[in-house]
Amino acid sequence: MKPYCYLTGEPLKDVPGTLPKEDYYVLELHNRQFQISICRNCLKRMQEYDNFEQYRAPIRALLLNNRLDIDGKTIHWDTDDKREFALKKFLEEAIYPRTPLEKINNLFIELFKLQKYGGIEVIIWKKLFMSTIF
Repeated sequence: MKPYCYLTGEPLKDVPGTLPKEDYYVLELHNRQFQISICRNCLKRMQEYDNFEQYRAPIRALLLNNRLDIDGKTIHWDTDDKREFALKKFLEEAIYPRTPLEKINNLFIELFKLQKYGGIEVIIWKKLFMSTIF
């Protein structure tokens, strides 16, 4: 079985490494690399959490949009320690489109940002569109 990212479900090129209390690996998304380090105890809780699948797409989007800065941090699922990064709390508080209407509105806002002025044609490459939308 090919290794995959615990957070996004994306396949990994390299086998994850292990330290005494955490697992780590490099995730590559759209030619960008992210250093992922997850607390082993929290990883078990993430895997046991019934609705974790719902967070995979938002995590991927937050990473690609530079809204989830996890490089050099150990990811914990839920922790009371303010010095540690609690993923569950971050995802509950993060601002990102959650409903279909918010998602389509966000898409149009991003397309409008590509215009230099109102009414100008926006060219979207099929390769870029297909790889980021689907």
